[in-house]
Amino acid sequence: MGTWSRNFLAHKVEASAVRECFVRWMERRGFDLVARPPLFDCDKQDERCAFLFSSSQWTVLLYNSAFEEGDRVLSELSEFPRVIEIWIGDSDDWGYALFESGNFSCGCTLNQEHASSASQPPATAEDAAKLCDALGIPERFNAVLRAQRKRHLFADVPCEKFCQAIEAEPAIFTAGDIEQWNAGRLESCDVAGWHITPLYFEKHRRLGEEQPETMLQSIAVRSFNPDQPRRPLSPEMEQMIQANVRMMKLVILPIRLVMTPIVWMCIRGALLIGWLGKFGTKFKAAPKTDNGLSSMIARRGKPWQRDGDWLVNNRHGCRIRVAFSEAENKPAPFIFGVFTFFVGGTEILCAGVRPARVRQIYDLRTGQEAIRDESFTVGPSAARKLVTRTKEKDGFSFYYHWFVECPCAIYQFTVFTRTELPAEDEGEIDTIVRSFETFGDVHRSSPPITN
Repeated sequence: MGTWSRNFLAHKVEASAVRECFVRWMERRGFDLVARPPLFDCDKQDERCAFLFSSSQWTVLLYNSAFEEGDRVLSELSEFPRVIEIWIGDSDDWGYALFESGNFSCGCTLNQEHASSASQPPATAEDAAKLCDALGIPERFNAVLRAQRKRHLFADVPCEKFCQAIEAEPAIFTAGDIEQWNAGRLESCDVAGWHITPLYFEKHRRLGEEQPETMLQSIAVRSFNPDQPRRPLSPEMEQMIQANVRMMKLVILPIRLVMTPIVWMCIRGALLIGWLGKFGTKFKAAPKTDNGLSSMIARRGKPWQRDGDWLVNNRHGCRIRVAFSEAENKPAPFIFGVFTFFVGGTEILCAGVRPARVRQIYDLRTGQEAIRDESFTVGPSAARKLVTRTKEKDGFSFYYHWFVECPCAIYQFTVFTRTELPAEDEGEIDTIVRSFETFGDVHRSSPPITN
């Protein structure tokens, strides 16, 4: 999956004015500015985030729901003299549009040979000239024109060249990129000549709409009994189901014969491309034109830090006591969650989850049984441990879950193995989970903050 981004640039406008305009609009949308970062990923229904990058020339707005609500954002920003919208569509095409006092002035869609559609006409030299004249940078006309004419398999590359040409490098990023790098910090900071201001929002809840309290230790383990009598089907229904199954087998067979070699070649091709290092994310694709900001954002590191015997996650305001392991230094292709640590060579993942997710885990599927279910406390927090065994074709698989209930999230420690954990390793993980602590204001009630 390629990059999807849609960012907005206000030319020679104070960041405070853009912030005030955006926060005012979000309040009308029903979202309050809060002093707590989002604790869960991929939740745009109740939580939103945005980032403002400001310099002497630009204020760049990155918003994590820009694709869905970008037209409204543009409407709100129409009070400013010059606003540019820059977008990337699935890394296939990219484009820009200049609005002067809310009216479209010039714009185009680029890289169209790799695009399925275009929302603006093809690029021309006239577009580049109009843009440079409006921004007062006629000396950059050639650089803008070269960026417009550049073609690449990934639209991120020419779009980055364009952003560099107009000296608005942050417009190449997405709010998700910056959110991972920012790691939940609430304070503004300065990076490579840009002042970065994070803005976090939560959906305003009216009286009576508050989330119900989760009682972790009261969730019941429920299992599906396949031997339970079910309502018999009529003979006609049985015949229809059997006929549909036979038809599906006939349809799937030729598809499988065709797709199997294609999938095999795609996987091998992706591995080869990754090994060569010629293509990938925009962070890997732009070492030749490193502008300082890209390298700083790319070095975002892990979302947790080691402090002696403690692993600390400032975004979630929690920590656990874990002895150092050499496995921590091994490079990992994906870094996510609240913590990742190792015990006896086994990797344990910790993530903040929603109560509904925990209830789903306690609904056991067919062939799965609970072999241990224990309740305990971790400091003032309720906690619970669930170990399940699932019958597989070639034996059994085991899931180990530890849950710690906090006011704003439930923290889930998870291990998956094909054999039972040794008793000493399981006991060590128990000790680590019991060392879980919260700190700061993350898990306290945080009222909306004022502008």
